[in-house]
Amino acid sequence: MRRYCALLFLSFTSVPLVTALVNPEASRGPPNGANLRSILTSASNNWASGTAISFAGQDSFDNATERWATYRPPTYAASISPATEKDVATAVKLATSNRLSFLATGGRHGYNTDLASLQNGIAIDLSRLNQVRVDRQARTLTVGPGARFGNIVGPVSDAGFEIQTGTASCPSMIGVTIGGGIGRQMGTLGLVADALVSARLVTADGKIVDVSANSNPELFWGIRGAGFNYGIITQATYKLQPNPTRTTYTSVDVIFPAPKNVSYFRMLETVLANQPARLSVTSSIVYNSTSNQAQIAGSWVYNGPRDAALRVMAPMLALDPSVTSISDVRWEDVSRTAAFGADAIGCVPGRNWNVYSANLRTFRASVGQTAFSRMDAFYKENPTARVSTILLEAFPNQAARAIPNSATAFPWRDTATFV
Repeated sequence: MRRYCALLFLSFTSVPLVTALVNPEASRGPPNGANLRSILTSASNNWASGTAISFAGQDSFDNATERWATYRPPTYAASISPATEKDVATAVKLATSNRLSFLATGGRHGYNTDLASLQNGIAIDLSRLNQVRVDRQARTLTVGPGARFGNIVGPVSDAGFEIQTGTASCPSMIGVTIGGGIGRQMGTLGLVADALVSARLVTADGKIVDVSANSNPELFWGIRGAGFNYGIITQATYKLQPNPTRTTYTSVDVIFPAPKNVSYFRMLETVLANQPARLSVTSSIVYNSTSNQAQIAGSWVYNGPRDAALRVMAPMLALDPSVTSISDVRWEDVSRTAAFGADAIGCVPGRNWNVYSANLRTFRASVGQTAFSRMDAFYKENPTARVSTILLEAFPNQAARAIPNSATAFPWRDTATFV
């Protein structure tokens, strides 16, 4: 087996991920400003015309480094925004040879308290590699690391296809893929990583390699779930699923006040015990400023027409939510419209998000009820923290579980609820 240098990945699994590298042998920070500028702007680098080099204090630098979450972020002295795959490799070689710590990012949605260990490093900003190409004959989608889910759904749908995605429109598709890629279609199509056919990757020594089931298969196994450990993915190709009629999804958003939390979580345990492959359920415990209590905001999405959806959701609707909003939406609009349109708020960058997560193989009503009670008390005791929430994402996993755990590096195919 060919050996590859492992690289540190710092991100999260459910929405978003970034491709990240830190040079393990690099010094704590870069050389002095004058030397760094000389290193990065030297004519010998032969940067492509579209590649941009920026330094702290410049507007272009801020645009290339702003993160979704600002809690304990990395800091940079300079940014390289490659316009070509070759320049990504050049950036890696340049950083390695000069002992410069670096972090490569796609959608910049990754978060981890260890990100702060990178200070005054080099950002390799992949946002300019944002190509989206649909091959109708081959039924494939090819994207760059700068392409976000919101960029791909239109072209894919217009070509008569669909593909499994994450739940938000703003993360990098490749970033989500290499973390596994959970989402609403795990029951019918599997993980986002399960759609991956091939990729091109820059290794720690700056080499560009092709990765697929037939080319570097050990790397192909690793990048589907732990891809952040092996290099920077500069291009990825996915298999598409035919959707010529643009199948209708039914999105039902509901709110339940505090007194109904016990009955809601009891109902949820029953529904999830035999969760249909086409039904995804997210339940958020959030603060209600009018009642000064916690409440439940639910987003129930069914891959199918309204009549079938309402039959499946009947136990929930029978609890008589205080607010009910029902929408018939196409696949490409689900992320944007579900959960009362929360995507628009959730995708705003530069906010102080502080996120923790857990996986549940089985959901119990008592877990939800305890969490609700504690959050209700937390809201009352901590008025400045009332934007905090607990999000329970119950995605069906039939198609995901149909693929053996040994097939990819993703180890949580049997998760029933992501917290």
